[in-house]
Amino acid sequence: MARYPDIDLDIVSTDQTLNMIDVGIDVAIRTGVLPDSSLMARRLAPHRRIVCGSPEYFERHGTPRVPDDLGAHDALRLPLVPDDRWSFTRVATGTQASQQQEHVLVQLQGRLRADDAQAVLALAVAGCGVALIPTWLASAALREGHLQHVLPEWEVRTGRAEPAVWAAYPPKKIVSSKVRAFVDFYADAFGEPPYWDDGLAR
Repeated sequence: MARYPDIDLDIVSTDQTLNMIDVGIDVAIRTGVLPDSSLMARRLAPHRRIVCGSPEYFERHGTPRVPDDLGAHDALRLPLVPDDRWSFTRVATGTQASQQQEHVLVQLQGRLRADDAQAVLALAVAGCGVALIPTWLASAALREGHLQHVLPEWEVRTGRAEPAVWAAYPPKKIVSSKVRAFVDFYADAFGEPPYWDDGLAR
């Protein structure tokens, strides 16, 4: 607001995917995989999820060394994975990049499911189990030592498509200057790589 004094903001914060045209929303920040739609979108940053748990939890239950170890742990789950499975791909480095990638599909166990990522983060920090949390949400808890990132040599997804953080807006022949300014501001603020991934294992 300091940079653009002529722009007023009316913020709607919800986990629901609203119909932007019907509700009259100029631009939305969305995470994950965008469904096919008539909306225009700009990729702002990667949406990387990592497996985390509290140091106290791993002290009680052991630290998973390979993805298959997670089958014996209490997983904190989100409804976006209806079959309760996480898909792992070993991160290729050096000469491994030209080799066939290793994939592992892990069936989860656990008694807790929550439909809010903030709730899953709080449960993980409280030592209730292992969780798959976006780095933009987990980074502060990781740096403060409340969470521990495990299996850093593996990428994990909840589906095949690559998720991201997006700016989405209704299709128009000419995108308004206020929408362009908003999207450019966020792209610059996030950075490349995004500030929340700075210093985290990849």
